[in-house]
Amino acid sequence: MDAPRSYYRREYPEEKKSSSVFASLFSPDERRTNNCLNNIRIMKAYGESNEVEAVMRDIVERKIPFDSVCIYTSAMEPYAQLLYQKAMLLGIDVTFGFGISVLNSRPGKAFNALIQWMASNYQVSCLTGMLYQELIEIPGENGWTITPFQAANALRVSGIGWGRERYLPVLDEKITLLQNESSPDDEKAQNRIKVFAILRGFAETVLNMLPESNDGMVYLDKLAKGISDFISSFAQVKSVMDAEAKKAITERLELISTGLLVEFDEGLRIIEHYIGGIRIRVSGPEKGHIHLTDFDGGFYINRRNHYFIGFDADRFPGRAGEDPVLLDVEKQRISEHIATNRDKPAENLYRLVQLLAATEGNVTITYSAFDTAENRAKIPSPFVLQVYRMISGNVSADYSDLKNYLDDTKGYTSDNALDETHFWLNVYCKGFSAENLNKSVTECYPHLKHGINAWNCRWSDRLTCYDGYVGKLNLYKENEVFSASRLEFLAKCPYQYFLRYVLNVSPPEEPVYDPEKWLDPLQKGLLYHAVFERFYKTLAEKNEKPSKEAHCSLILKIAETVIDEFRRQIPPPNDVVFDIEKRDILESCLIFLASEEENYDGGIPVEFELAFGLDDNGYPPVEIRLGGERTLLLSGKIDRVDKLDENIYRIVDYKSGGTYGFSDRDFFKQGRQLQHALYAYALEVLLRNKNNAGDVKVREGVYLFPTRKGEGRRFIRVQRDRTKLIKLLNNLFDIIEEGVFAPTENTDDCHWCDYRQVCRVHRLVNVIQAKRNDQDVSALVALRGLRDYE
Repeated sequence: MDAPRSYYRREYPEEKKSSSVFASLFSPDERRTNNCLNNIRIMKAYGESNEVEAVMRDIVERKIPFDSVCIYTSAMEPYAQLLYQKAMLLGIDVTFGFGISVLNSRPGKAFNALIQWMASNYQVSCLTGMLYQELIEIPGENGWTITPFQAANALRVSGIGWGRERYLPVLDEKITLLQNESSPDDEKAQNRIKVFAILRGFAETVLNMLPESNDGMVYLDKLAKGISDFISSFAQVKSVMDAEAKKAITERLELISTGLLVEFDEGLRIIEHYIGGIRIRVSGPEKGHIHLTDFDGGFYINRRNHYFIGFDADRFPGRAGEDPVLLDVEKQRISEHIATNRDKPAENLYRLVQLLAATEGNVTITYSAFDTAENRAKIPSPFVLQVYRMISGNVSADYSDLKNYLDDTKGYTSDNALDETHFWLNVYCKGFSAENLNKSVTECYPHLKHGINAWNCRWSDRLTCYDGYVGKLNLYKENEVFSASRLEFLAKCPYQYFLRYVLNVSPPEEPVYDPEKWLDPLQKGLLYHAVFERFYKTLAEKNEKPSKEAHCSLILKIAETVIDEFRRQIPPPNDVVFDIEKRDILESCLIFLASEEENYDGGIPVEFELAFGLDDNGYPPVEIRLGGERTLLLSGKIDRVDKLDENIYRIVDYKSGGTYGFSDRDFFKQGRQLQHALYAYALEVLLRNKNNAGDVKVREGVYLFPTRKGEGRRFIRVQRDRTKLIKLLNNLFDIIEEGVFAPTENTDDCHWCDYRQVCRVHRLVNVIQAKRNDQDVSALVALRGLRDYE
């Protein structure tokens, strides 16, 4: 094979001809003995990961000493990363001639997470992710330290959400609140205050390190300096590799000294790309280690077993693309000695053949026959075909001959599996009977046995403990306080109630950054409540009734004020989203005003946000006697109380969503709408105790939908005989006492459920009906009894 025209120099000194068969790879007329070719093999694999897996299996299967193996790659990545991950998993020692990515180390991962945190507008979830992975550590104060998990848990409930400007004010507010609510003798509360104080100091230090953008612009050197200081101060080091990575990252960042003014996001991208190219653990071959290197590094390796990987046509010998700055034809016009891009594939091939001609021992060449990411077949490099022609003796062989020769594709399964995952996958694919397979798996993994049993029970027609049937466990505690929403939860889906109130499982209360939404439904509801309360208090001072013509500007002014207050507490993701939601809120306020004017009947609002049973400073819980020794203690907050006449009242509950699930026909809706009746009962008790009057009456409860989505609609529930309410409440308490928390049979209830991914009841729609009618569970009578209350 002749040297490429551009390869170093045109004239070479006379050299002794190599005895390797590869020296005459492209000389088809050369005579070769089979003994020379028996040590050359070709393998194909199903994707790059299986290529690496196949090489490792081959080494282990043939019992080859690790320090007699060298792996050569046609491309640095993904092979270095795949081999590193596999070696870490199996505990095999490997040295890397061109190193591994610095992002494999803790400081490297901390750097990557820091870039994501800054790019995401400082979302708390990114910072807590660093802490949960123990990538960074937070220094203590005054001899008091906190673990990364304590710090992450505290940040999740802090309410910061996102935004650089929110960290210090929100943490200050949290500390002040805890100090006001706790006594000096409360050790647990004092420890929480210390945790937030340390977090506050950490946040202040970090924010002082990292430069703040000015109109979206930042100086690149200051940005690099801030990131370097962060890694130097907080990145955890738990190994020699971590220490090397930390030093490499900080030293590389310190080299950025240019005062270039760039966009903030662009600056992060530049630094990310700059650091992402760092390689660590660069090493030569060592005793007891497999060695990985490229072609150039292989000339100085003296080992007997050689694996060449990555020889698909897409990767080797490479493609001859034009230089975007100087075309090949332009290079030739300048000088014939300038290397052109079209010569690069020939150079790569020549370097490889040079290396192969210099090796002694066993040679294995592999390539990926399938792209698992793009789901398409790949063909081997022309070089692989030429090697096949040499070892087969068929100089005219084509790709179809090579395909027939390589009938075995190394895939995910093998009898020589190296880890548990591939072992069980191979067992499954070998066609073991389900019974024997399950028995083997459950013997090895006892916890899976319980999981399989739970899965089978959930798919059966029987109501079991895995469906919420726990039996009589005395779940109802004396003096336990219930809210109306909690009881409606129980009626809607007992299993959801079981998860939330019995097992105390709840989703994390963590604000989530949504670039297309400002306020969540709860926050928007609180905003509307504040606007309507201030509006009616202003009307009361003026002794006026609601009028759209007279009070349009008033309610809009109040709404503007409240919106500004919420904006200071909860920053919107951007001005566009804020303007859209603000416009929607103002329009909803006008809808509310129009509805109030249209439905005005002389009722005078006298109470707003009337709370009972929620804290020690307000009204106590209201007691509802259910007969016998059973008593319900009720807590809640009534949005508005209108006085209609002497001792005649109306309660109004604002709903900021849509009207789905509400109609004029339903009163209790099988227990899903209890609030109006419970609050009516509670208000009568509260007013009787307050005014010492025995004839107080709540005539009606109103569900008011004052938003654009709700179109200002009202659903009125006239309060009459409470006998049905008492029976319904007894039914609900029977469910609790019997411990029969069967899932809902209406899959529409699952659409907005917080526990959808946990319970997955929507997948069991075919068996839920049978479970709720299980004749062996007599306690289901109480659950089915809810259907009688429309």
